[in-house]
Amino acid sequence: MTTLEIILGVVLIFCALMLIIIVLLQDSSDHNMSGVIAGGADNIFGKNKAKATSKKLNIATVVIAVVLVAVVLVFYLQQFVSKPSGGTNPGSTETAAQAEVVTEENGGTEAAS
Repeated sequence: MTTLEIILGVVLIFCALMLIIIVLLQDSSDHNMSGVIAGGADNIFGKNKAKATSKKLNIATVVIAVVLVAVVLVFYLQQFVSKPSGGTNPGSTETAAQAEVVTEENGGTEAAS
């Protein structure tokens, strides 16, 4: 694993955990009868404060979700770019030119491994 993969993996896990926590911290938008009865004090004392906190959590959710998607795309593109080209074994570091030299040295009868 390269250093970039490790950093992207840590950022990906951190963003995923933060997104879970922020979503769990948000208030539900369910306004049942209990909300009508118990919510009377909110109208007088803290309605604006609750709205401000809810708005901040909504913005944080969007920001973390965008960062999470961006990190996943960068991670995918990094994996796609570092994929070896065709013609040789994926696990081999041998190039096509080196494979030709090996087969010519063997008289052309054996395939290079």
